[in-house]
Amino acid sequence: TAGIQRLHLDGREVNLRQRRQRQELEADDARQDDRQHQQRCRYRTLDEWCGWTHCLAAPSGLAAPSLLRRWCSPLAAPSAPAPAPAPAASSDAPAKKVSWFQLLKYRQTWAFAFGKFMTDGVWWFFLFWLPTYLSAQYGMKGEAIVLPLAVLYSMTMVGSIGGGWFPSYFMARGYAPYDGRMKAMLVIAFFPLVVLLAQPLGAISYWIPVLLIGVGASAHQAWSANIFTTVSDMFPQKSVASVIGIGGMAGGLGGVLLTKLGGWVFDYYKTVNDIRTGYMIMFGICALAYLAAWVVMKALVPRHKEITDL
Repeated sequence: TAGIQRLHLDGREVNLRQRRQRQELEADDARQDDRQHQQRCRYRTLDEWCGWTHCLAAPSGLAAPSLLRRWCSPLAAPSAPAPAPAPAASSDAPAKKVSWFQLLKYRQTWAFAFGKFMTDGVWWFFLFWLPTYLSAQYGMKGEAIVLPLAVLYSMTMVGSIGGGWFPSYFMARGYAPYDGRMKAMLVIAFFPLVVLLAQPLGAISYWIPVLLIGVGASAHQAWSANIFTTVSDMFPQKSVASVIGIGGMAGGLGGVLLTKLGGWVFDYYKTVNDIRTGYMIMFGICALAYLAAWVVMKALVPRHKEITDL
């Protein structure tokens, strides 16, 4: 009997040792998988970031040093979630809804809508018609257009960032926010005038119109960075989104009309074998659109007037 009990105990010890070994192996496998997962999260392979969008390579390259530093840095330990903020005291009366028809009574709404109507189409014209322009004027096809497009998109980043900073230059010199923004937009509106030189100087090299159109497209981004903020300068928070929606609709209509106009102009001048004149007309419209928009916006809202009766 004692021998049988001893054999039974020995068998249990063997089973326990085998079970502990299996658990240790499973734990090792889990730790190895976790290390591999962390390694994949820390380092990105090149094929994850390269694809067919070659024209985005140049703008992305500008941010490469900071992105590489971020990707190659060790993963930070997850921080504890911040405590949820205390709920704001709710007002007894719900916020009153503002209809679009009510917003259309204000000059400020029409100023923003007209600014979008006049300028949004210019942006889409530059982007959509540039490949066709390079093909018609210089016979460029396929991958030959990729580098000019990459350069143009890279230039627009300068306008986006610089346009957001520019009004602060005037505000630091004593201008009110709206006045500083309008003065910045006036300066920005002069930059697209260089597009008027795209056709006269285009005989030198195709890079001349590409760079000049890039200046115009960059100016549009700077303009957009400011025109949206004119709404929040004048309207209460509850109506900002509605006014921007009205302006977005106006900008869409302006884009449709300018695109249709470009198609009609180009079709006509192709029939008379003078497509250069067609592009000169369209570039002239695009170059002057921002100054025209600014003049009308300033005429509708000569000085800052905040809406307080909504």
